[in-house]
Amino acid sequence: MVQGNETDIYGRLLGNVCVQGKSINKKILEQGLGHYYSYEEINEFDELQKKAMKEKKGCLWKESQQKYFLDKCISLSGFEFNQDTFMGEFVEFSNNCNYSIDLNGFYLKDEATNLYFFPAIQLKEKSFVRVFSAKGIERGNEFYWGNGNTWNNDKDQLFLRNKNGELIVYYNYNNKTNN
Repeated sequence: MVQGNETDIYGRLLGNVCVQGKSINKKILEQGLGHYYSYEEINEFDELQKKAMKEKKGCLWKESQQKYFLDKCISLSGFEFNQDTFMGEFVEFSNNCNYSIDLNGFYLKDEATNLYFFPAIQLKEKSFVRVFSAKGIERGNEFYWGNGNTWNNDKDQLFLRNKNGELIVYYNYNNKTNN
């Protein structure tokens, strides 16, 4: 049974799926098998997701055991989610280590379903790669998603995963609560 009858701005039904009185939505979050798309400030789903993330549960929060992850090589070094700025929307990742990292098969995802797959490139030691949301001509360490407006201005989640789907970088922002 689906509890709730609200719809979002796209007309999609928002609800809580229950089986035998138990929330499937909550179980998915508790086990680290999915993340929620937030419509409210902070709620019980947010807390369940944070707990699963902290405990590294399920496939969603499984962290890589690759050397570059254990060495904390890749970091989010720049992020602009407002397309009206001079450079537009972009995400920048830096390699803080003294060796190159193969980004072939890595992908970037937002809270919704937007995906960007990195081409076969090496993130050189002590350098960065920048991915713009807009269309453009790729050169050097700058790449273009061609998606236009990807990141929400009020709140969103950013996931960088390797080719095995393991979490490398996670970032969550909410301009209303400054998380």
